[in-house]
Amino acid sequence: MKVTSLFLTAGSFVSAKSERGLMWLGERYIYDDPLCEDISYCRGEKGCNAKVFTDREGIIKLQNYEDRYSCRWEIKGPSGSTIRVKIDQNNANFGIENQKSCGYDRLHIQSGAGDRLGRFCSHSNDPNKLHNGLNIDNSYNNEKIANPVWQAGYVELPFDHLVVAFDSDQATSGQGFKLSYEIIAPQNQDHFSEVKEELNIELDQLFKNVLTKPHHIERMEKIHNNLFTKWESLMNRCQNGDMLNSIHASFSADDVTDPEVARSVWEGLMTSSFSVCDLPITRSGFAGSSWDRRINRYFMKLNKLIALQ
Repeated sequence: MKVTSLFLTAGSFVSAKSERGLMWLGERYIYDDPLCEDISYCRGEKGCNAKVFTDREGIIKLQNYEDRYSCRWEIKGPSGSTIRVKIDQNNANFGIENQKSCGYDRLHIQSGAGDRLGRFCSHSNDPNKLHNGLNIDNSYNNEKIANPVWQAGYVELPFDHLVVAFDSDQATSGQGFKLSYEIIAPQNQDHFSEVKEELNIELDQLFKNVLTKPHHIERMEKIHNNLFTKWESLMNRCQNGDMLNSIHASFSADDVTDPEVARSVWEGLMTSSFSVCDLPITRSGFAGSSWDRRINRYFMKLNKLIALQ
């Protein structure tokens, strides 16, 4: 069923799928939660560019939206991070049909687990200022983030995964919105490309330190370079965008002086990279992929060569 079929007039709404959080407003409806249940649900509908953002900072923008339009975006930081968001106002970037509860057209911000942080539309007194239509009872921890806080600029939210979604009903189009975000990573976090390269160098140094025979070093180097090239290529092909700038836990060089500890570090980064990359091979996670076996074979080969020194 397409999303557009969920917007119906009075007396004809029959979809059980969207009864979650439904309230009656005459001939129009308010939904407490986004109609797009995940990124793939609405992607491509009326140009919806649904995706997952993992870069340290970025912008989500919707301009001149139509009626019966739904889209969803997600922001994912590393475990333990927080995310700051700012909704641009007082210019042509913001304009969403006003209603007291923002029930007609609405911009949702929720945690990845569905905690409701804001449901936004234009303020009744100024269409270029936002209004948070969520009531206290529906807000995360029963604490509503008031309009002046959102209107002042960046708001730091205590989650490492956010959902940003937009829904418009069967009447009235509008200007849209522009949302900027920043991922505030805890210490010892860096871009994938930098953490991966650091791991590449340290693993290369590891087997050169423990292997003494040149032909063993050459054999291990070939296996090593092949795996790292394929890994970077994988992250370049993610359907939700190039993930080379996604944020991941870094490590100390001391963690990669022992093969078993080095293996744990590599598997941790693989697991983290799979969690942000949307590809058929990554959707069941690292442990369910061929990469688990590849890394296992890498260290089995290394240990076998160490035994031959």
